[in-house]
Amino acid sequence: MPDTSGQPLEDDHDLLTRDEAAERLRSEIDALRADLSAYRHGADEESAARARRSEQRLTVLLGAQRRNATAQAEASVSGFFAYRGPGK
Repeated sequence: MPDTSGQPLEDDHDLLTRDEAAERLRSEIDALRADLSAYRHGADEESAARARRSEQRLTVLLGAQRRNATAQAEASVSGFFAYRGPGK
């Protein structure tokens, strides 16, 4: 279960490959969506507070996922056109 307490998580994504980081991001988004669904069905104030925190975290992660997809596409195009070939 991902940390939805609002505290910053230790950033270890730079130790992962791009595919591993993308998979971890997808997994965390899926887990947050499941948690959010459960929290929304709770009737108490604690469930409502957890739902708000989960929604905030989910918004941040979805933004990161979009930025990563855009950056990857841009890097592929710019890398292709910037490549000069061996010995050039």
